[in-house]
This record gives sequence, C-alpha cells and structure tokens, in this order.
Amino acid sequence: MLICETHDQSQRRRLSSSDGTAAACSPPFNNDSNKYISEDDIPIVLPLTRSNLQRYQAMAEGNNDGRQDPFTPPKSASDATSSIDTPSRSSKKSKGADAGSIMQWHFIHGPESSRRVWEANEAFRDSVTTLVHGARDSAMREESANRFQNAREKLRSRNEATLMGTLMPMLVKNLRTSMEVHEALIRDFDTDFLDKNLDMEFNRGCVPIPDLSTDTLLGSLLAKSPGIKNPKPDIVYGISMEALTPEQLITANKLIESSQLSPGILYPFLIFEWKSAKGLFTEAQDQARRGGAALVNALAKLASLTDLEAKQAVSKPDIGTIAFSCVITPNFAHIYVHFRQLRPDGEPEWYMAKVSGYQTDESDDVRRLRRDIHNILDWGVLERIKDIKKFLDRVKSNEPVEILSPVSKKRKT
Repeated sequence: MLICETHDQSQRRRLSSSDGTAAACSPPFNNDSNKYISEDDIPIVLPLTRSNLQRYQAMAEGNNDGRQDPFTPPKSASDATSSIDTPSRSSKKSKGADAGSIMQWHFIHGPESSRRVWEANEAFRDSVTTLVHGARDSAMREESANRFQNAREKLRSRNEATLMGTLMPMLVKNLRTSMEVHEALIRDFDTDFLDKNLDMEFNRGCVPIPDLSTDTLLGSLLAKSPGIKNPKPDIVYGISMEALTPEQLITANKLIESSQLSPGILYPFLIFEWKSAKGLFTEAQDQARRGGAALVNALAKLASLTDLEAKQAVSKPDIGTIAFSCVITPNFAHIYVHFRQLRPDGEPEWYMAKVSGYQTDESDDVRRLRRDIHNILDWGVLERIKDIKKFLDRVKSNEPVEILSPVSKKRKT
C-alpha cells in the first residue's frame, strides 16, 4: 500500500514547512499531540498499482510539478480498505515499511485483503468450512475444557514457551478416534504418519517471491525494502517420511528444498503461532501469513511438475494446495486457511482467510477449537497424504493425477 498526501494536503504542508518543501508521504497523526488529525487532513491510502508507483517515483525524484494530485486514489473507500491490511503495531518503531505491507507488495495477502476473495468463492468456502467444522463423535469433555481454562487463567501472564508447553497438549492429543469396519477405534496419530517440528526454521527462499524481471520499477522499489523474514513457526505438522514407498521417497528427496520445507517432515499443512499476553497478535498473524504462503507454495511446486497447474481455473482458489494455520494468545485464537489463486495473466497471488475465531475464556469455544484442530489433522493424515503420494507417483510415471476433495467421502469421527 501507499499512504500519501493529496494535492491540497501537499499545498498546506508546503506553506507551513520551514524549508518550503512538501513531504511525499506522511503518517495519519499529529506528531506534536500524537493524536489523529482531522478527517480532511488524513492522507489517502492507495492500492499498490504500477501507475501509482510510477507517480510515487516521479514525485520522490522531484519531477512532479504540483499541479495535479500525484496519485490515482481508489474509486471508493471500500476499494481502499479491501486492498490493504492494517499495519503491524510492532512496525511503528521502525522507519521502514511494516512486515504486512512488504508481504502485500509481494502479493501475499493478509486476512483483510483476502476477505473479498474468500467471500466471493462460495463453493471453495463451503468445502473448507465443512472440513474444519465437521462434527466428531469424540468431543472434548467438559472437565478437559475446564482444566484448559484453569491453566490458561493461571498462566496468562507467563511467557510464550510456558503458555504453549502447558496448553498445547490439551488442544492436540496424541490419539484420535476413527471408524473402521463400523467400529470406533482409538488410533495414535504417529500410526497414521503425522509428524511435527518445534521452533524450526524453514528452508531459505521458501516464501514465494513474484518474478520482477519484467517490472523494473516494482523491482527497484522492493529492492530497497527490508525483505520478508524466513518462517520459523512455533509448531508445524506434516507427513512422516515413513508414509512413502521407496520409489516415492526417492522422488521426494530430489525435491527436498520444497518437499522437506521443514527439515525431516514432508509437505507440512498446519502451523501454530503462539503469543503471550505481552505479545502482539498482529505479529503472530504476520508470522502465520508468510509461513502459510510457504506451505502452499511448496505443494504448488510439486503440482506444477505433474502438469496439474495448467488445469487450475484462472481466478479460482486452488483447493488442491491449501494449508492451515492457528494463531493463539491467552485470550483468543484464529484458524486461517492459506491458498493461492491465479490472476488472468496466469501469475499467482497468495491469500490467508480467517475460517473461525475462538474466545479461549469460553468453554464452548475451547471445545470447538480442539474439534477444529483435530479435524484439520485428520484431513492431513487421511486426504492430504493421498494427494502427496499421487503427486509423487505422477512426477515419476507421468500418469494423470486427480486432485482429491478436501472433504473425505468417508467421514471421520
């Protein structure tokens, strides 16, 4: 996004400045009082378009004569708010752009700018919400929810590691209930090839970066930005190496930079970012944003080797490469779905849509949260693992691959 002055604001600042020059961009608050200034003086928020970037560069170089507004504003206020995400509070201490804005420039959208795409694709949204919110025979017991509440209240002022280490085992159990031959069985997640890493950095270069070779202007501007940090989620779940046949494992090892995005586990599909009461939710959200984009990008690379990418409908979410994240604080939690969508020119953009929110001081919400997390884990070991194996077989044999629906026809409990 670009936050810039209109021509009238520029003129007023030019008259009031001591050196007679106008600032190109300014924050929407009064530096003396540290309060928001009047509505007439609030700078406009502009979409990051090539036209606006060209005018921004011209003004920065002193080539704007001031006879017209240097930027093309959005058509409406809703256009502006739908094209950007609120900057992270943690970024206000730095002079450069915040992490959310930098990711937006790289077409990695946050929850706010993803909302329009999420709401516009009803079939995709219904499939994802059915996957996440599906009913289970094995629900969290009330006493377990109360135990979570008591621990949360006791530890709410503790650091992130203590909070996560105590509460996470209450949300993700080692066992799951499955229906086999019309009989409910208790199965260990390890038996179904679920694996995880704790606080481990992803492979370098895993976050998708747009090809800027044909756009020198955007490339030069982004070259001056701090860049995007490498993801290092608190917890990431993926598929165990033991799930593959020897032939599939050989193929996966040839693609190790993406297949083992998090070293030692295959194609992760769910990440957790925790924050203590002193932490910033927006910071955890940004961490999940870049980590989720990396998960989707890794599987999209595998899909592209199967010629599957060409079959993806333009301007429709790619349901075959979705991933999930969960951001948790002592007070609330959000589950997000991460996905990509091709623009009409065939280039991808990356989205992060909020599926559901939970108040962790409410027992019903805690039970819903654990149900939804276990639904995602079940989907990973039942459906995503089948997609990965078929993709790897397709790379090896060049046989057609059919993307499985994210919702199993044989509903788990």
